[in-house]
Amino acid sequence: MALKQLSALLRKDGLGQQIDLTASYGRSDQGNNWSQSHGLENHDYAVGLRYSVPWGKITDHAAYDRALLALQAAEINLKQARTAVHEDVRSVLRQLRQAEKSIMIQGKTVEQSKRSAQAAKISFEQGLKDSFAVIQAEDHLLQAQTDFIFRRLEYRVRLYQLDLVIGKPTGRVD
Repeated sequence: MALKQLSALLRKDGLGQQIDLTASYGRSDQGNNWSQSHGLENHDYAVGLRYSVPWGKITDHAAYDRALLALQAAEINLKQARTAVHEDVRSVLRQLRQAEKSIMIQGKTVEQSKRSAQAAKISFEQGLKDSFAVIQAEDHLLQAQTDFIFRRLEYRVRLYQLDLVIGKPTGRVD
């Protein structure tokens, strides 16, 4: 952006009318030395004003217009990049929140499966259910625990994705 702005300002520099103020001062002695000049010195002052009007600078105007268009394109690209970054961060944060909720739900499922397995064991010990029901309840508990571990891994992956999108330092020096 800064380079595009400087380029546009450089192109604009010579386009308009220019007014220049010039001034000069000169001093000279009349003779070769002080005694011959009798202490007389000449002081010359000159002040001038120069005004110039650009005629036929069509190529300069076109270059300035192109520089302005390039500056606008750079601004648009910057806005698009910022929008993309915001979108990526929001997306990862949304996925992270979903993973947190999924962990909580799966934790409740594990607790429920533990209670179901304990109830199936008690029912089997009292002769109300067969061993297949106990094995099934333990299988559901094992599946719930496995799903809970997967949900935690998914949450970790989302955390690392957030670090990647935000751009936290990795500790590696390029």
